Amino acid sequence: MTSNIPARSIHFSTILAELMDAIREYRPHMFEGFFYTSNASAFAIATDIRSGVLTDPKEEWLEALNQAMEDLLAVTSSGRKSAKTLADFGITLNSILEDIEMYDNLPGQV
Repeated sequence: MTSNIPARSIHFSTILAELMDAIREYRPHMFEGFFYTSNASAFAIATDIRSGVLTDPKEEWLEALNQAMEDLLAVTSSGRKSAKTLADFGITLNSILEDIEMYDNLPGQV
């Protein structure tokens, strides 16, 4: 089956799916945090793209991936827009998870 998903969105999906796997394994309480809940649809889309279930996405789905990546880049202070995996961020997985937890704990976050 041919995929109509741009390479950039495939990379974003890989990163978000990796992040979701890390949250599941190491810090499942983060599924209740603001970062995850505000980007929940992007995480679901990323999982479907990675598994091959989704091959013909709607534009708004790709925009959800873009927004989630922008959020991740902002939270981690990473300027690595060309990343293809979490390792490409140049910081440890533990640092990424800690950055998200600190963001989730900011006043005004749910």
